[in-house]
Amino acid sequence: MAAVVENKTNPMDHHASKRNSIQTKKDPAKETQTSPNFDESLKLTTDSNVSKGPSSGQHPKNEVCQKEEHVDSLKKSGFAPLDVPMARRKQTFAVFIAASAIFVLQALFYVAWLNPLLWPVLIGYLIFMAFDQTPETGGRKLDWVRRLPLWKWYADYFPARLIAEATLDPQRNYIFGYHPHGIISTGVFANFCTEATGISDIFPGLNIRALTLVHQFLVPFYREFVLSIGLASVSSKSITHILNSGPGNSCLIVVGGVEEVLEARPTVAKLVLARRCGFVRMAIKNGADLVPVFGFGENQLYEQPDNSVGSWTRTIQTFSKRTFGIAFPIFHGRGIFNYSFGTLPYRHPLTVITGAPIRVEKNPNPSEEMVQAVHKQYIDALTDLYNRNKNTYWVGSEPPELTFV
Repeated sequence: MAAVVENKTNPMDHHASKRNSIQTKKDPAKETQTSPNFDESLKLTTDSNVSKGPSSGQHPKNEVCQKEEHVDSLKKSGFAPLDVPMARRKQTFAVFIAASAIFVLQALFYVAWLNPLLWPVLIGYLIFMAFDQTPETGGRKLDWVRRLPLWKWYADYFPARLIAEATLDPQRNYIFGYHPHGIISTGVFANFCTEATGISDIFPGLNIRALTLVHQFLVPFYREFVLSIGLASVSSKSITHILNSGPGNSCLIVVGGVEEVLEARPTVAKLVLARRCGFVRMAIKNGADLVPVFGFGENQLYEQPDNSVGSWTRTIQTFSKRTFGIAFPIFHGRGIFNYSFGTLPYRHPLTVITGAPIRVEKNPNPSEEMVQAVHKQYIDALTDLYNRNKNTYWVGSEPPELTFV
């Protein structure tokens, strides 16, 4: 049976000015597991705040006209109204907390040095950081942190949704490849670093760690936060440790890396994957099946100015990436009290879909031909996953062709 979901975009949002009606076929065999309560959160997140009835002594029509004039003036100014529902305020608060965590926690660390009584503790903590190998040995996941109500508000902000097209055997190990990177891989955080969309129910028996650059674990206090939500290092040592820790232990890699950040645009689907074979080689060496994952809406959460290849902007960004291992994108989203500029992501549906696993046989010393063959299988499977779902879940313009560089 076909179900119709009407997505009424927020009239306050600078980037959402028309209604989209999306028809989705519910195939029980294909869509085996999805995040709960998505339709309800979609309606709450995207519906405008409309008055429930006329105030005392005021004609309904006049009130509607005044409301429309008020909405138009706010749209032109770009500022959020004062009468935003509390649910939406909570969602924005949660996204702000997640976006500012690295700055707040790092600031707390430096402020703590102002108290001499804390110096022995802080020095001991720095020594602990220097010798702690937790990021290389699977992380330090805390289930209660991942289940905080705050993250449900975070997921409802977009809203975020996780769909599994196939059931995964918990007796196997997996490497999930996430695409595209986007600006900050929001789909990874919402779906794989928290329980907001029910990942443990969707993949029972699997212990999935999202992997990130080692830089994340060099920031005092903040490292404890990212470890608690299940992040671990993306080094080969870390991947090998996770995949050999028993059945069900799996990891997720954002394959495009920092280079793909520079390709994150709302109207393109360009993946840095053509020559990325390291994750395939690790899968073969450890006998882990490969699972392609695509985050529809990831590239629509922020905007970047033109940084085409050959421009001064791209030249500087490429130099930064090669020198420091980090590309510094120039981007903007929305703010806390406005809809036109800021560092918070725009409110767009974020639908992350995992495909069927690609069976990989273990070989400690795979040949280059074997790696290339499995790599081609992966690209074909990812392309099929994208093409099957793009007309349903692509956000905004006409879905572009998926390209690889």
